[in-house]
Amino acid sequence: MSDKRSVTVIGAGIIGIACASYLQRDGHAVTVVASRAPGEDCSFGNSGLLSPGSVVPPALPGAWRNIPRWLLDPLGPLAVRWTYAPRLLPWLAIWL
Repeated sequence: MSDKRSVTVIGAGIIGIACASYLQRDGHAVTVVASRAPGEDCSFGNSGLLSPGSVVPPALPGAWRNIPRWLLDPLGPLAVRWTYAPRLLPWLAIWL
């Protein structure tokens, strides 16, 4: 029995097309369903822009209080290789 499937992706925005692409590369039969042409709905106005200001963790006042929780969460937005920590300290001092 094969684990390849027929998959329908709803939405032809950047996320839908990216999901469809990965599914197809994995060997699945993919159909994309959308009310308009690819990129004409949700993705239309953002022009494919990725904003560096939206990256977590932002260097905002008070964000340093979240560092212990972020470091202890294996799925959190912050990870540090402890062997790299000495080289990271000057940058962290500026960030704080």
